[in-house]
Amino acid sequence: NIGATKGNGFELGLNTLVLKTNNFAWDINWNFTTYYDEITALADGIEKNINGKQGQIVGERVRIYYDYEALGNWNVGEFSDYITAWKSRHPGETPGYIASYGTPGSIKIVDRNDDGKFDDNDKRIYQMSPDFIFGMNNTLTYKNLSLSFLIYARTGGYISYEMNSQLNYEAANWGDLDYWTINNTGAKFPSPGLSSANQASHTNYGSALLYEKADFVKIKDLTLAYNFQGSLLAKSGIQGINVYGSLKNYFTFSKIDNYDPERGGSISFPLAKQAVFGLNIEF
Repeated sequence: NIGATKGNGFELGLNTLVLKTNNFAWDINWNFTTYYDEITALADGIEKNINGKQGQIVGERVRIYYDYEALGNWNVGEFSDYITAWKSRHPGETPGYIASYGTPGSIKIVDRNDDGKFDDNDKRIYQMSPDFIFGMNNTLTYKNLSLSFLIYARTGGYISYEMNSQLNYEAANWGDLDYWTINNTGAKFPSPGLSSANQASHTNYGSALLYEKADFVKIKDLTLAYNFQGSLLAKSGIQGINVYGSLKNYFTFSKIDNYDPERGGSISFPLAKQAVFGLNIEF
């Protein structure tokens, strides 16, 4: 009971028979959902309640991350040019960045208010909730053969992707990530070769690398089945035999390689791909 919220949304479901003949039919069940919620007040009149990298802010969505934003990595000589330009905008002032900040190959953070230091005023909001969810469940039948597949999509929102935290400087470099090198200056992740003395930037601001857009399209369930029926089966006391094969979570399309964003960012227990084969006999 720390505050108040409001919300509104829209949900649409539609069942359609696309085509039907004597031997063939195609049915599609559609669903579409969009929802918006907002924090309207917090206890004791405060505007912001932050706990670590999450919290609540009046006027924002209920579920958010609140953290710094990464803008690539510093290249050789770039930080010196940046400081020169900053001092020209702030005559007589001295920037207050940590001592190791700006080392080539280290993370570059957005200074939103251009005050020469990093604090909560420089953090941004990464909303967790999607903007839209879409589903399209198809069933196609031809005589005794049937094929069904669910297309499922989500747009909007972010996840905190744990794989992006696999930067174990000097001890290990097993993460298959796009690291900065002198020949790869446009990389997303800092150089794994930074010395311990220059790791402070990652220690303080490395969490800014975690957030990935959670948009995806997937074929969530795909099932092919065949029903055996006939007088021969009936004579043996069997009314029908159904043989099927099913694939679950096999086909996912997103900006994150080899990961299903529907899992929410965890790499400890990712969503498993399943191949299921079965036989149903009806007496």
